[in-house]
Amino acid sequence: MRIGELARQTGISISRIRFYEARGLLAQAPRAANGYRSYGADAADALRFLDQAQRLGFSLAEIKRGMPDPNGATPSPSMLVAALQQKEAEIDRLIEAALAKKKAIATLLVELQCAV
Repeated sequence: MRIGELARQTGISISRIRFYEARGLLAQAPRAANGYRSYGADAADALRFLDQAQRLGFSLAEIKRGMPDPNGATPSPSMLVAALQQKEAEIDRLIEAALAKKKAIATLLVELQCAV
């Protein structure tokens, strides 16, 4: 399939698909005789994986480390579980830090309101 069809199928823009290719996150598609890129179904799967990983908060560097095969192979389930557990722990730390900041702000608000 051509890049436009791949973009429509996945909901990912053409420029983003090209960006992923340039970064080595998506295998370079072979070109047909007319010069157009020709993508297989595995490219759509890889793009959906990339999109979901980014939506879950993974950076492109983290995604690339977890995708040893730029030809679209999805990491093993055990690799995915480990990465998701690490991301969950990171989010828990961020939540704890945000709650501590919220508590400090609430304390400061009470102090300032008493001073008024």
